[in-house]
Amino acid sequence: MILPKFVKENFTQTNAIVLAVNSTNKVALRLYKNCGFVDEGVRKMGPKGELMIMHYYL
Repeated sequence: MILPKFVKENFTQTNAIVLAVNSTNKVALRLYKNCGFVDEGVRKMGPKGELMIMHYYL
């Protein structure tokens, strides 16, 4: 993937990429999981519902 390589090269102190996705967005959840993002069970409430906080560890 391009993004992890870019982050490793340009943000050397960064050890993870973190994103939030609406928990009802099944297509996006499947995409992020297939790309290596991990759901560790962290949830936050967003303006349109529950968000899953996902991590990609570098």
